[in-house]
Amino acid sequence: YMIESTKHAIVQYITSILRNQGKRNFSTMSKSVSHDQLTRVMSKDFPMQTLFWRFFAPFLPVMGAFLVLDDTIIEKPHSQVNVKSRPFLRWVFSHKDSKVIKGIQVVCLLLVVGSLRIYDTTQSKMVLALDLFSFARNQMGLRRMMVLFDRWYSSKKILKRLSDYGWSYVARIKRNRKVNGAPVKNLFPTPYQNGGGVLQGMKITLVRNRKHYLVTNRLTLSRKEVVQW
Repeated sequence: YMIESTKHAIVQYITSILRNQGKRNFSTMSKSVSHDQLTRVMSKDFPMQTLFWRFFAPFLPVMGAFLVLDDTIIEKPHSQVNVKSRPFLRWVFSHKDSKVIKGIQVVCLLLVVGSLRIYDTTQSKMVLALDLFSFARNQMGLRRMMVLFDRWYSSKKILKRLSDYGWSYVARIKRNRKVNGAPVKNLFPTPYQNGGGVLQGMKITLVRNRKHYLVTNRLTLSRKEVVQW
């Protein structure tokens, strides 16, 4: 059961996402969407995300679904930063705006409609990410998934956790990460190369795509497929 105001807020937000894809964030996507209203909706006891996951789970193999791990900032320019009363509200660097802003950092695991954890400095974003993966696999029963994430999350703990789950991933890594014992920036002199290797004891395929370096543990993927993912 869902009251009309709750349904309206969710539909408006999803519609705004679909219409405004690109460099948009939670609070600037649409004037018709109040992120404060949506925050109140999502904080209620109604088990919304669990029902969404359970609804989509039977369709995942057919849909070719995948998970995306990332974090975003809910901007709060008019709020006062107070570490004691609101530890989740902080000055954080926004890559979208290329400056430090006031906001709430949220770590998200997305599958059409996703799960999230709020970063309040009591746990690292890496710990929150591992908790989200555990939620998706152990509570939602996802057994075969492709996971996509940027270079910030490509730590050994996350790569190993996904491999232990039997999940595939495609992720960016930093230029100084070592594959086969050497920094990846020294392995491929031209911007369109790929090859196999070992990253922190795990077999991977490494792809250079212009200035970005991508890794995957699905060794059967071609270079084109890795870049597409």
